[in-house]
Amino acid sequence: MFCSRCGVQIGNLPCPACGHTGSAQTFGPQSAASLIAPQGKSGAVPGAWDTAKARQAALIVYALLGAGVAISWMGGAGFVVYVIGGVVALVARGKSQDPVALSHFRWQIRTFVFGFIWGIVALVLIITIVGMIIGIPLAVAAGIWIIYRIVRGFIALQDDTSMYALT
Repeated sequence: MFCSRCGVQIGNLPCPACGHTGSAQTFGPQSAASLIAPQGKSGAVPGAWDTAKARQAALIVYALLGAGVAISWMGGAGFVVYVIGGVVALVARGKSQDPVALSHFRWQIRTFVFGFIWGIVALVLIITIVGMIIGIPLAVAAGIWIIYRIVRGFIALQDDTSMYALT
């Protein structure tokens, strides 16, 4: 069998090369890598980032998300930096094949999306005078949760470990 994402020959899923858990395909005498990559290439996807570049991008996303939260008291500036961090994570996820980096991008995207949702809910509650009692603690709790995920992810990235099990 071959991984349907990167074309590497595998025994069973997930793929040890890219971490893909989707489906495997069987091919005839021709390997899947030769079907995906041009001749002379060793199964690499054109335009994909190497491990160092992907992990550097993950580090930059952690910095952007952290800076966005740190300057969020300034209003729009923190929001813009936070959104840029989320967008960079989405773009970088598509360019990487490193399983560890992919796990960090997934962690960052989830942090961004859930933090964004809870931030909007808190903002709406804060705008209404009655909801202020719930909105301010919710905003503080969301900020603490985001900081926790950024710190935990940054430490795991420095230790070269995945955010999720790669079994």
